[in-house]
Amino acid sequence: MDTAAEKDIADGLAIISFPDKQEHKEIVLSVSSESAMGGTRDSVMPFNFDRVFEPQSTQNEVFEEISHLAQSCIDGYNVCIFAYGQTGSGKSFTMEGGNVRVCLPRCSILILQFYSDRGDKGYDTSGRTQGIPSNRRAPQ
Repeated sequence: MDTAAEKDIADGLAIISFPDKQEHKEIVLSVSSESAMGGTRDSVMPFNFDRVFEPQSTQNEVFEEISHLAQSCIDGYNVCIFAYGQTGSGKSFTMEGGNVRVCLPRCSILILQFYSDRGDKGYDTSGRTQGIPSNRRAPQ
């Protein structure tokens, strides 16, 4: 551990490390705190997830990981993407974007493209009934 991380631990701040460089499914939280009796208590807590993105991860890496969820949505499954992180760390920007198309807009494009490509199968993507087969729409 570098001296800055050692100083943060000494100051009682938590240090997050990403030891799983292959599958990216684990983070480890290291904390050192003073007990009520004046002693030092060191804690190392590993946490496992389906996927962990490090701070230097790109928008494309995140999208590549979640793009298959668009197909799950098309297949009729409920889909939830949970973004967790510190305030101001970029969760909303990663999912919704600013002037660039990122995760949610790109997934929406995938879903609409799927139905648009299948217009001959009874799907109408031209208006209010986007993605609903014409034989399953409510009567007008």
